[in-house]
Amino acid sequence: MYCFLCLLLKDLFYFSAEEEYLNTLRKSFHTSTEIFVTLKLLIAAENAPEVLINDGAANTKVGISVLEKKDVFLFFSTLDITESDFDHLIPIYNKFKLEDQYKILWIPIVEEWNDELHIKFDNMKKNMSWYTLEHFEPIRGIRFIREELKFTNNPTIVVLSPQTKILHYNALYMIKIWGFSGFPFTQTIEDSLIVESSWIDSLVTDINPHIPRWFKEKKFIFFYGGKDNEWIRQFNTIVSTLGSDSTTLNEAYVSIELVHVETETESGNRFWKGVESLFFTNIGKTTNSVTQEVQKLFSYKNECGWAILTHGSTVLVAGHGITMLKTVSEFDKWKKFVNETEFEISFKEYYKKVFPSTHICTHIEIHKVTEAIPDFTECPECHRKMKVSVSYKCCHIQEEENIVTNA
Repeated sequence: MYCFLCLLLKDLFYFSAEEEYLNTLRKSFHTSTEIFVTLKLLIAAENAPEVLINDGAANTKVGISVLEKKDVFLFFSTLDITESDFDHLIPIYNKFKLEDQYKILWIPIVEEWNDELHIKFDNMKKNMSWYTLEHFEPIRGIRFIREELKFTNNPTIVVLSPQTKILHYNALYMIKIWGFSGFPFTQTIEDSLIVESSWIDSLVTDINPHIPRWFKEKKFIFFYGGKDNEWIRQFNTIVSTLGSDSTTLNEAYVSIELVHVETETESGNRFWKGVESLFFTNIGKTTNSVTQEVQKLFSYKNECGWAILTHGSTVLVAGHGITMLKTVSEFDKWKKFVNETEFEISFKEYYKKVFPSTHICTHIEIHKVTEAIPDFTECPECHRKMKVSVSYKCCHIQEEENIVTNA
């Protein structure tokens, strides 16, 4: 009985001390505290010697106090990453090194170090010119990193001000999508970039060298792709024919370009990685036209066909292949309205008309690897609730069946 009470008191003392430590850490992150002070509190025990970091550019060890008065990008990851996982950071680092204000610090998350992991770590840090944490004891604030900073074993970049204010909980997606255009990579900058209608600009400019000029000239552009070669052939043929209708479109000063996004190419892979990054950046945020178009596009990755119509870099419609093909193939039914209401309005109106009979609700396959992914989201096609297990799928059909069953 006595031993049991001792163990209970010991557990209570540990729990109390841990909660006190976490509260101190939270306070440090939410008040004006020097960043190197907070980082030492996050990483090491109270009476530990100075925390050392490796300066990759000079290949020397320095104290963490070198981060005083700096904006710091905390790069958290396990050792199970490849060079491609941090390739996006290289151009950012190259910009940062031109001035002394911004620093990147890699903090490897390892539960228990051993000789094999030490060797792996040493080989990895050789490829990193930025700062790397040299700390081979358990990280004191690992619970805070997982719960408060939302680290889930996937590479994460937390942006901190010199006073340890969290400016972004994960700027990695932002860096992947916009590169240095998103500098200084705060949540405010990301929100302003997302609400712009030209979000597709960052995804497609390297697919065709003419795209930047077409954007500038405000041409109408169909970006299209899919798994079904027959659908791709039909869509290409029909839109090409539509674009050559001089009696209608030329009179309305409409110029149409076609861009095939081929999945099995380097540019196609970058396109879909960008779409995925935009999806994760937007999910859980207030639903608007951008979040809906991105969510739809993400769900089309493995469909037979899909297409996006833009006017310059402004996205007008992102649609499933069936609906988009029907819309363009029935051009004769709505072309008479082009001169009256403009091409984009006529297209969108007819698209809405055929949508109810052709639309397919979205099915999004993702791995739930982050708490940022909500348990529910909205179907961008019919605006009913979607549910998540291992994948998102629209569940309004099931709801209708339940209504009939319970009637």
